[in-house]
Amino acid sequence: MQPRPPAREVHIAQQPRSGAGDPPGGLPPRSFFTGDARIKAAVIVAPALGFSFGRQGLRNVRVPVQLWRAESDHILPNPDYAQAVRDALPQPAEYHVVANADHFDFLAPCSAQLEKFAPDICVERPGFDRAAFHQQFDAEVVRFFERTLG
Repeated sequence: MQPRPPAREVHIAQQPRSGAGDPPGGLPPRSFFTGDARIKAAVIVAPALGFSFGRQGLRNVRVPVQLWRAESDHILPNPDYAQAVRDALPQPAEYHVVANADHFDFLAPCSAQLEKFAPDICVERPGFDRAAFHQQFDAEVVRFFERTLG
């Protein structure tokens, strides 16, 4: 097993939040936020820049949402990403925190070729089984869509 890469800093994440669930510097123009009536449900996994939407940006989300985050995500640490989206949604999301998982564990298990090409995304935390997790994860996503799209 290779050592875990150091956490990366995201410059925008270092800016203070307003405390009202809105992104620093205010919201983009109203025309920036659009909807698509074809979307009936959404599965969101490790949303980058989740805090940037704010309550105003997500206020019109009316479809069922399944939201996932890794407990030990070194790229998008809690609470500024998935938790920020969860807190800003107008309706409760089906929320999953994957124990002992890291950011890249949401990617399918790596092939031998990918492990040679991009080893950093193939490293699992000690005790985490990405292949076993994906069996559960895939089943939960299918169950969610079957239930919500019926």
